[in-house]
Amino acid sequence: MMGLFAELQQAWITVDNRLYLWDYTTQGSFQGYEAQPNNITAVRLLSPKPGEFFASLPWKHWRIGLPGLTFVN
Repeated sequence: MMGLFAELQQAWITVDNRLYLWDYTTQGSFQGYEAQPNNITAVRLLSPKPGEFFASLPWKHWRIGLPGLTFVN
């Protein structure tokens, strides 16, 4: 699977149990997570629960979570 998180300016791709993110605006290196023992079957953005983040945090702070996985940028 692959796709774009346009709101985050990130492209993503999964290969079996690995997830890779790439900032397409800087065309820098990939961020990868390869420790997930099970195949990744879905990737999506979710709105945070009310009160989970402080209102003063800028949009560039984000979280991507899967069972057993959390990326924070």
